[in-house]
Amino acid sequence: MDRETVKVPIDSFIKSYLPFVPSQEAIDLIKKNFALPSSGAFTTTSNGSQQVACLFLQKIAQYVSSIDNLIPGREHNEYHYRQVSSNTMKSEIDGSTNSLDACLMQGEESATPSTHNIAVVIEPNHRQAILANIQIMNDDIRRMFTYAIIIEADLVTLWYHSRSHSAVSEPFSVVKEPQLLLKVFILFLFASREELGYDPKVVHISKEQYVFRGIPNVKDRNVLETYKIVGTISKAGVNSFTGQMTRLFKVVKLNPITGKYGTKIYVLKDVWIDETEDPSSTKYFLSIENEYEGALTKPFAEGFYPIRLEDNSIETSASHANASLRTHVMDNAFRRSSVYDKFSQIDYTPKKQCRLVFNELCTTVGHLQTLGEVIDVLFQALIPLEMMLCAGWVHRDISSGNVLAYRKNLDNPKQPWSMVLGDLEYAKKYPPLKQLSSSSDFRVGTPYFMPIEIMMQRSLFDRNQENVVTKAIKKSNARKSHLEQVSPLDLGSSDSDDYDDYARFKEDTLSGPKNATTVTWNGIVHNFQHDWESIWWLILWTITSRVNDAPEDTKSYARQIFQNSVEASPRRQKVFMESIQPDLEEHLGPLASYFAGPMDHMRKAMYKQYVLCEMREELANVSSYTPVTVSFRSFFIDILEHKDKWSSTRLDMQDQYIELLDRKRPLPDDIDNNAVRDATSKRYKAKYYNSQGSSSGGDGSAK
Repeated sequence: MDRETVKVPIDSFIKSYLPFVPSQEAIDLIKKNFALPSSGAFTTTSNGSQQVACLFLQKIAQYVSSIDNLIPGREHNEYHYRQVSSNTMKSEIDGSTNSLDACLMQGEESATPSTHNIAVVIEPNHRQAILANIQIMNDDIRRMFTYAIIIEADLVTLWYHSRSHSAVSEPFSVVKEPQLLLKVFILFLFASREELGYDPKVVHISKEQYVFRGIPNVKDRNVLETYKIVGTISKAGVNSFTGQMTRLFKVVKLNPITGKYGTKIYVLKDVWIDETEDPSSTKYFLSIENEYEGALTKPFAEGFYPIRLEDNSIETSASHANASLRTHVMDNAFRRSSVYDKFSQIDYTPKKQCRLVFNELCTTVGHLQTLGEVIDVLFQALIPLEMMLCAGWVHRDISSGNVLAYRKNLDNPKQPWSMVLGDLEYAKKYPPLKQLSSSSDFRVGTPYFMPIEIMMQRSLFDRNQENVVTKAIKKSNARKSHLEQVSPLDLGSSDSDDYDDYARFKEDTLSGPKNATTVTWNGIVHNFQHDWESIWWLILWTITSRVNDAPEDTKSYARQIFQNSVEASPRRQKVFMESIQPDLEEHLGPLASYFAGPMDHMRKAMYKQYVLCEMREELANVSSYTPVTVSFRSFFIDILEHKDKWSSTRLDMQDQYIELLDRKRPLPDDIDNNAVRDATSKRYKAKYYNSQGSSSGGDGSAK
C-alpha cells in the first residue's frame, strides 16, 4: 500500500469520504439521553492487543437505530452491529482465514460474517482490518470501496479504501470527543447501500453468480442490457486496493421480452481505469457489444498528506480455481517520510469503473494447455505490438491475463488459436506529449512480467561506466547511419539484417554503444521495448513455472524470479543482467536444448538496445526501437524451428498472480534490503560495462 495511502484530519475525512454529515441536533439528542463512555470502557489485555468495548458499542449502535426520525429523509439501513468474536469470514475463496472482532453486517445476530454481508469492518488492529477489506474487495464484485473503524484503547481511526487510494483519519479519543463516535455510527447506520460502497448495477445471486444491469449497447446507448455470469475466465487477487482489478467473465444476455437468458456466450470485462482514459480503445482489437462507465473514486480530502505503512507487506493470492487466499502482514506504523516527498508531485487521477462486453469468447494465454499453443499465440502478439509501435502507443501491461487466445469453438483442438490483445486501458502515447517524465503511475504492469527497468525505476545504462566502453564506439558509429535509414515497417527485409541483434548474439558478437549523451528523465518512462520485454518474461515464466510435472527445483528456481512484488529481487536482476543460459540448461530438462540458448541471446539483444538507446539520446526516437522488433522475430523463428520436439509439452493451469509459497517476502522499503538490491544492480552493471571493454559475448560476465 506504499504510495497509495494518505492521512487526513478527522473532520476533513468525515466531510470528504463519508456519506453525509449529520446535524448537530441529532448528535445532541443522543448525548442527552445516552451515557457516554469513560476511559474504563476500553481495556487492554496482558499481551498488548487492544479490544473493542463490545458491549458499549453494541448499545450505542442499538440506541442510534431506535430513534425515529433521527435523520430526516433517511431510514436506518439493514446493517447492524455484530460482535463476531474473531470468527473467520466466510468467503467464496476457499481456504481464506481472515477474521474479525466486530462489524456492521446484514442478517440475524447468529448469522455468519461473510465477504458479502459485511458493510463496515470494526477491529482493534488495523492490520487485520486491511486484510479483511482486501479480501472483501477481491471477493465481492459489487464493492466499489470499503470502510473500517479501528478502535485501540480509547483511540479511533477511520479507513477508506478505493481503487485509486486509501485514506486514514487522524485518531480521536472516544473519551475526549465522544460526539465524533456518535457521528460515525449515525453515518454508517443511516447510509444507503450505494453510499457504503455497493454498486447498484450489480446483483449478487449466489456463489460466484452475479447479474450486471444497465450496460448501454454501443449501437444505441439508450438500450440498457443485462448480463448474468455463467463462468469465470480471470478473477485474480491483487496485493493492494488500488489498480485496475481486471476481471473477465463468461456471460449470457437477458432477453427483455421473454425474461429469459440466451445461450450465446459473451465476455464481460470489469475494470477500473484512469478517469481520462477511453475504455473503448480496445475496439481496435476486440468487437465491443456493450460499454458502461460508472462511478469515480473520491478525490483526496482537504489537508491530506502522504504516509508510509512502515514495514508493511501485504500478500494476497486468489484463484478462480478454488485456490486459497493466503495473507501476511508485518507490523505497521504510520509515519511521514522524506522518501515520499515526491508523492505530492504525482498527478492524482481518479479512477472510474468500466464494463465492456465483447462478442469474442477468449481464453488467456495463461490458461492454454500446451507449450506449442502458448508460443504460437505469443508469436502472433508481435503483430499488434508492431502496429502500436508504428502508431506511437505503448501498452504498459503485457501479461498472461491480457494476451488472449480466440477461436470460434474453444473446446475444438483442431481449430487454430488467433491472438487478441486486451487491456489497452493503460496504453499511452509515446513519446509522452509533455516533456519526458515518468508516468503518474509509480509502477504500471503485472509484477511477474514487469520490465526490469520499470521495477528498478532506473536505467540499465550507468553513465559512470561509460569510459569502459570506448573501444566499441567506432563500430557503433559506423552502423548508426545505416540504422536510421531502415523503416520500422520493413521488418522482414534483408536490408535490415544489421538490425538483428539477436542474430549477432547467436554468433556471439556485440556492437558497442556510441558516445554518451545526457537525457533528462524523472524516473523511467515505459517505452516500446518494455512491452516486448514482457513477452520474454512471459515465455520464461511458462517454461519454468507452468510445465506439467516439472521437478520441484525448477519451480523453486522460478519462484525466486516471479514474485508478487513490484520490487526487482536480486535474483530477478541477475536473470536479466547476467547469462541465463547455464541456469536454464540446469533446470529445463529436455526443453533446454530448444530454449536455453535463444532465451539468452534475446536477453543480450534487449540489454544492449536499452544501453544503446539511452547513450545515443534516442529514447524519444520511435525508429530506434525497430531493432528489438527484428530481434524478436528472429528469436521466435529460431525456437519454432524445432517446434515438433516440444510443442506437445503439457502445462499446468496456474494463475499468473498466484504465489503458493508460505513465506515472508522481503519488504520493499526495508533499508537493508534496498542496500542489497542497489549493490546487486551496481555489480551487474559493472560486469556488463567491463565486458564491453573486453569484447565479451554480452552475457554480463567479464571474459
